[in-house]
Amino acid sequence: MRSEWLSSWLGAWPKDLPRLYPQLDDRLLSCFLSDAEYRSILKMPIAAVLPLYSADSPPIDKAFGAALARLLTRDLMLLDSVSFLGPDDVPNRSAEEAAEAYPTEDRRVTWISGVGHIEEGLCKVDFRIHAPGKPVEQIEVRGSMFKEFVAECAATVAEAVGGKLLETFGEMWAAGRPANVVNLLRFGKILTSGQPANERSREAMLLWSDDMNCSVVLQALVPQEPKYRVVLLEGFRRDPYNVALLCQLFYAVRETNGHEPYAVQFARKAIELSPGCGRAHLAMPEAAHPEASLLRHSELAHRLLPGNMDAILSYLAAMCRASRSPKDLTELVREAINRNPYDPENYHRVIDTFVAMKQHRYALHVAKGLQQLFEPEIHPRTRECLERDPRTRHFLETSEYDPAREVRILMRRLRESLVGAS
Repeated sequence: MRSEWLSSWLGAWPKDLPRLYPQLDDRLLSCFLSDAEYRSILKMPIAAVLPLYSADSPPIDKAFGAALARLLTRDLMLLDSVSFLGPDDVPNRSAEEAAEAYPTEDRRVTWISGVGHIEEGLCKVDFRIHAPGKPVEQIEVRGSMFKEFVAECAATVAEAVGGKLLETFGEMWAAGRPANVVNLLRFGKILTSGQPANERSREAMLLWSDDMNCSVVLQALVPQEPKYRVVLLEGFRRDPYNVALLCQLFYAVRETNGHEPYAVQFARKAIELSPGCGRAHLAMPEAAHPEASLLRHSELAHRLLPGNMDAILSYLAAMCRASRSPKDLTELVREAINRNPYDPENYHRVIDTFVAMKQHRYALHVAKGLQQLFEPEIHPRTRECLERDPRTRHFLETSEYDPAREVRILMRRLRESLVGAS
């Protein structure tokens, strides 16, 4: 262990990155989830704060409701007894859309929707709690003091989903607050503007330069933004309790596809702050020490991010590494493909995962299912999926692309790989 500790210190640790766990060697940095913690997280209820506006809300209320939802998500992700979906995983639905869609969605997740309203001297939200097996609960919160109003909203939602508030939350929530409601509205306008991502990113940088405690605005940055990593690190220094920002930093510092302890530390910190953070559990296997047992992180990501294709495939890869039964693998394959059984992309991603794991027999089985989408003729719904890409649509129309032929070539290569491995 001593030699590994020395190698981690003498290795190429980026000079701009802090060491959050200087006392741990690289392997121990990746190994921290106890049996009790794993079992507790596995049973956690899941919740999400949707945009807090109506389809016909005026622009100022839409901006207010969109930004307030992001701020509440930042606060509620710190609960240790409920898993709140992060900003990348929350359904982007208005209050009316949420009410219509919830009965058909994954019933493991509680949706917090509602309608926010702001006028001079008053902030108000009419929350609507869509919980599995329960009637919709409506709760109103209003207040004239902005920061106290946000704290009351967070506490109200936490109580509604059974979350336990800790005494430290006051300090942790205060760290990421915008200076005032005007800056919250500026963030909301960025979120609801409909502008291209790079333009929203520029607006977010301007807001950040005016209010560097408003860490949620960094969610709007694109990785191509100049000084992207520098800004995220400064955001973390100012708001060390922003779990989504820690996940953002994990990917911002990634440089290879291998073990990177300086990336792992951000995912670990996110999980310590938010045990039910599905994105952080999903990130861990990507950069963790090769001796770390990561099946549990992949399982938790799959459990905490319902329907997320990356989480399904990460768990599938982990199951292959653990030599799990064909039945277990088949259930995951079915889940991945059933997201849209007519979309070739789902089949290709499963096949790529099996090939990466050198499980060519399973890959060939999935390819046979893919072949049925194209032969004897292409299924109309499969064509619709392909034609979402303008280039593919052009190639199909000009007969420059024959997907059935491509699948036959793929199957031949997989059979050759099987023969070579025997």
